[in-house]
Amino acid sequence: MKFRNQSWVKAVNYIFLLTFSFSCKEKDGSLNLEDSLQLTQASIDTLFIDSGDELIQAAVKFELVSLLEDHKYLYHWDQNNAILEVIDLENLTLESRITFEKDGPNGAGTNSFSHFQMLNKSEFVLLNPFQVLLFNVKGEKLKEIDLYEEKLRKAFSEVGAPRILHFDEATSDTYGFQVGFKKFNPTLNHFNLENYQGSVNPLPKFNALDNYRLLYESKNGMDMKVHLPTLHFNALKDKILISADAIDGLYVYNLNETNLEFYNLGSQVATQTLKSEPIASINDFEEWQNLILEMEKEFNYGKFLFDEQNDRYLRLLYRKVSTDNFKIFVSEYSLGFDLLKEYEVVQTLKKPKNEFVKDGSIWLYQNFDDELAFIKLTLN
Repeated sequence: MKFRNQSWVKAVNYIFLLTFSFSCKEKDGSLNLEDSLQLTQASIDTLFIDSGDELIQAAVKFELVSLLEDHKYLYHWDQNNAILEVIDLENLTLESRITFEKDGPNGAGTNSFSHFQMLNKSEFVLLNPFQVLLFNVKGEKLKEIDLYEEKLRKAFSEVGAPRILHFDEATSDTYGFQVGFKKFNPTLNHFNLENYQGSVNPLPKFNALDNYRLLYESKNGMDMKVHLPTLHFNALKDKILISADAIDGLYVYNLNETNLEFYNLGSQVATQTLKSEPIASINDFEEWQNLILEMEKEFNYGKFLFDEQNDRYLRLLYRKVSTDNFKIFVSEYSLGFDLLKEYEVVQTLKKPKNEFVKDGSIWLYQNFDDELAFIKLTLN
């Protein structure tokens, strides 16, 4: 079913029950099982983006996306075609597609980028392990930093040359993860691109993620693949929230005090963390694929989201129930990361990807026949 060339936005409303709402909590943030269950209602709106005659590439991949603090626009970088897509979330329309050069002095190049971030309405940054590129929306390259320049590369390598996931334009600070290939051992790494100073911050509570690392190695040793657990990264005004998909818990890095604190979270829905025994390597490719699918059938944790409108944190819990359908729950936390409520989404949905909060609701990306849409989940 196609929705292109239609000037209207289709909103399909569902009313369903959300369960697991509790009124009391213990000091450690865990819920008292003797508290009475309350029944809470919520609504789902399915919102389609009117793209006119254009095919929005964000509908196909939805990977390199960015939002500013007001969440009025969603920006998507189409790196195959070097196009910036600007989507108006207030009016649910494609506002513009801005084409950039691939070659020449203003070229974005042909390398893939691991991070895209809007700095303001007129400037954005693209990053990969080799370079940092700063552009404006007029198609002009404002700055290029070669991370393989000898002096910079030497200093950068001392902090592990992480995958950069956040860039602070005002201070030139970068933040990102580094993980090992044979041992996960994750760290949060900070590096300043001007003074070449940095720090490595171990995340020891997440060393257990090594149990969810699956290595495939062919019997002849000619082919090797690795499936790594996901670390979630969410940079806010004054802190970075770090969580994982396979195990519970949250690290909070305070940007002002440069300190790291860990919180045990807990859940009434996912009462047990996904269990896995470490496996050295797997020689059968089909077995390797099946183990990955089995992990998706257990509860996985989404990234921590901040709901500024309601002064709370939200996080998705989800597990696969059929080929393309996932059972989803929502956990609500206080500003001190105490668990307040948990909600069940009765309707099964596609696997969450780059979810975000806007106006107090969680927005979930959807692709309907290559049409970009969002499911807006409102917790009343």
